[in-house]
Amino acid sequence: MNNKEHISKLTGSLLERGQRPDGAYDEAYLAILVRHLHLLSQLSRPNLRIAVPVFSDAMRMLHHRQERINKQQLKRRDVIGALGLLKFHMEAVHHCDVKLNPLLTQFMGPPINETVALDYYEKSVIGEVMDIYKRKVVIDEDGMRHLYKEKASDGKHVMLPENFLVHRAKRLPWIRYAIENSKEVYRLAEESWVTYAYAMVMVVPTASGPINNYFLVIVRGKKNQPFRFVTAYYMEDDDDFLRRIEPFAPFLKSPETASEFQSSLT
Repeated sequence: MNNKEHISKLTGSLLERGQRPDGAYDEAYLAILVRHLHLLSQLSRPNLRIAVPVFSDAMRMLHHRQERINKQQLKRRDVIGALGLLKFHMEAVHHCDVKLNPLLTQFMGPPINETVALDYYEKSVIGEVMDIYKRKVVIDEDGMRHLYKEKASDGKHVMLPENFLVHRAKRLPWIRYAIENSKEVYRLAEESWVTYAYAMVMVVPTASGPINNYFLVIVRGKKNQPFRFVTAYYMEDDDDFLRRIEPFAPFLKSPETASEFQSSLT
């Protein structure tokens, strides 16, 4: 199917959504489509190249929110929140070219074995690390579990050799770096727990050219208690990244959120 055929098919799909059970069309719905298509047609080709990807990301973010909330009609605040989340991502995202930092590429060659990875984690990852807001995150031995995932279950972190994840081990040096340098931080409050996600796009060299690794470091804790490292993982698909951050809210420093880390600074 070529692009013209795709456009025709998608346009037909949009029209079908405006069709009532009696076969007639909802004129108000069609008017919305016409208005927005008209606005797109008024943009110059260079501006379309800039705007359409942004519109696409907005639609994808709204789709992920619709899927998670499981509602065909989102509330206005849900839509505004999703768009605000995307705006924050676009403004705060940082692309780190890992080839410029030997520390970040030391394991990017051949696969490393389990013994080397655990030794590195113990000597170079475990400890305390400060983020850009001078908040302390504790990385302890329990974080080693993120290097393992049981395939036969729902992803339980059972520390057995057959569950060892080489691709996560190769990115161990990124954990402290992301916490220390990320300005793209997300927050999710769940009852008594608060989760923070530190995001960074790592640009990784490959034989076929550089690729983006969307890297997330997850820390969790209770208010007025030390926050601890839980896991870290990467995605090559930007849509998967949008899906992962969708439940979160942008972290905006305030007296309330700052106090969550207060005890870990004393």
